[in-house]
Amino acid sequence: MRPLIPLFALLLGCSGSMNPPGTVAVDAAKSSLEADKTSAVANNQDSVRITATVRDADGKGLGGVKVTFSVTGGADQSSNTSNDGLANANFSSEKAEEKTVTVKAELNGVTTELGSKTLTFVAGPAEGIRFKVQPTTTKAGVAISPAVVLEVTDGRGNVVTNDNAFMASVRLVRSNGGSVQNGAATVAVNGLITFPNLVINRVQTGYALRAETTSGAADESVMFDVVTGDLSAATSTLEASPTNVVTGGSATLTLTAKDLGGNVLGGVPVTFSASGDGTFGAATTTTAADGTATTTFTSGTVGPQTVTATIGSAALTVTVTFIP
Repeated sequence: MRPLIPLFALLLGCSGSMNPPGTVAVDAAKSSLEADKTSAVANNQDSVRITATVRDADGKGLGGVKVTFSVTGGADQSSNTSNDGLANANFSSEKAEEKTVTVKAELNGVTTELGSKTLTFVAGPAEGIRFKVQPTTTKAGVAISPAVVLEVTDGRGNVVTNDNAFMASVRLVRSNGGSVQNGAATVAVNGLITFPNLVINRVQTGYALRAETTSGAADESVMFDVVTGDLSAATSTLEASPTNVVTGGSATLTLTAKDLGGNVLGGVPVTFSASGDGTFGAATTTTAADGTATTTFTSGTVGPQTVTATIGSAALTVTVTFIP
């Protein structure tokens, strides 16, 4: 007769860490994810390694488990865990950005999400420049608005926002003799180089700006135009000849109209007016191609009179005195 095996001994033999085949499962709470660093340079060479340790409910590493690493904007990577439950994948980028890696483990047809890691890829050292705010058509002698802005970039074209030392200058190209003022070397502030007062005096269609650094990096802007501006008192003149006139006589008034850049304003309407009574040969006229407009002024009243020539919203004055 065979001896009986006590029931408690049978139960003891079935307990412990030896699970029957097919009953082992991944436990997400006992598993872990680790990254060897939190950030890397966005140069497609520097990388972050994420290691997954896949464990069961007892905390034991599980070998032969398929682990899939899914990254935003990239292809999945899959591998099987080693005997101690380890699987890893490396991630790099040439774009400065954040990426999220989600990790899942598959065992016995069951997929378990282990968690995710956020990776930060940062710009490398400053190497280049490019136009962030392009020049636009502007009036001669007036600062380009909005201000032209360059951004500092690394070797992969990422903006280097923490640079406060990189310098660049701008000059005029595709020019028929014009030049740009206030384009001297300017230092970056938080990766941006701003030129708030770029002025071009010469009228022309199809200018461009070229930005340059001492290291040889360069970029060329879109093409833009400089057009004639408004009447400028700084560059224009209104003359009376003579300035002292016998009452009843006349003075000849000559306006030479130019914009702030010194370009003549030809073919624009002019209005003449006076502070007192008097008569103009032509109170309204149009400037000639050379920017000049001429008329006469007569008054029968003794004393000084202020004569004004107006183009648009701008005006010039001259005093004519009538004497007995």
